[in-house]
Amino acid sequence: MTTLRDVLNHIIERAPEAENHARLALRYQNARNVAKAVMVALRDPAAQWTDEERLVLVDLLARAGVDQPRQRLINFRVSADELELLRKRAKQLGCTVSEYVRQKALSEDVA
Repeated sequence: MTTLRDVLNHIIERAPEAENHARLALRYQNARNVAKAVMVALRDPAAQWTDEERLVLVDLLARAGVDQPRQRLINFRVSADELELLRKRAKQLGCTVSEYVRQKALSEDVA
């Protein structure tokens, strides 16, 4: 496990409880998603990490740092159907609606 991508792929393979978080971290590669994936992976009993692997994960968690506190609020209206779709998509990725919408709005993908 050397690169961020390698570590996240290893988490996907070994920690079922962290799989969705790691996939999200692979896609968006921001500190918050990486930290969430690592924290969940470290607590996943199915992963059975070695001491060396735990050190790599803890090091990655330390390097991920902490995002700036979110202090600003943006409100927008959606229909009941749109809200249900947002909830469904967020749940599939293992995140909240806020996290899902934030990631989609801030991603550099144009789609």
